[in-house]
This record gives sequence, structure tokens and C-alpha cells, in this order.
Amino acid sequence: MWDAVGCLTAAVDGLAGAAWWRCGDEELLDLQQVLETATRRLSAVSLRLVAEVDDRRLATARGAASTAALLRQLLNISAGEAGWRVTAAEKLLERRSPSGAVVPAPLPATGAALAEGS
Repeated sequence: MWDAVGCLTAAVDGLAGAAWWRCGDEELLDLQQVLETATRRLSAVSLRLVAEVDDRRLATARGAASTAALLRQLLNISAGEAGWRVTAAEKLLERRSPSGAVVPAPLPATGAALAEGS
């Protein structure tokens, strides 16, 4: 897993230093679409982590009032953003109950669309 994160970090570093001015107009617009899709897919991955943090009740173990509060502290994001992430994970992703049973997502089509980047 850390290998994939390292590759992602290296890719972002490479893109951050890209010479965008060398791209033609159509190429620039195509790249924008590809990056938007990748951003959405990465958001879906991030929500999977939020769901796992919530399912494991890590907030309680770390003395935080809720998963949203833990995310706010950990990621230095607003309370609203943290709450949105927890709610999105609850609505868009299949989860596991404490007993291990699979709990279907209330909005599975939306979750699948986000995961594919559409």
C-alpha cells in the first residue's frame, strides 16, 4: 500500500512541476479532464479510508468526540468538510457492521460513479 502512495506522491510532484505552457490547447483541455477524473477517483479512495476509520471507531480510541472531529484535527479541515466526508462515506459506500455483516450503501450508484471518476 505504501508503494502505491509513494508512486502517487511522485506523480503529483511530477505534475506540479510540469511545463503546461508547452501543451497545445486541446491537449491542455484533455489533460484537465483526465486530472478531474483522477481527482474524483482519489476522493473515492479517501472516503474508503474515512469509512474504515469510522468502522474501527478510531475517534473514540483517540479521545475525539466523533470521526468528523478526529478528521478535523488530523487533516486540519473545517468541521463542515469533515462532516461532509463522514456523511458521504456513510451514503456512498458499502460498510461492515461490528458483527462483520455487509451493510449496503444507501446511494450505491453515486458511490460507483465517484469511484470511476464520473
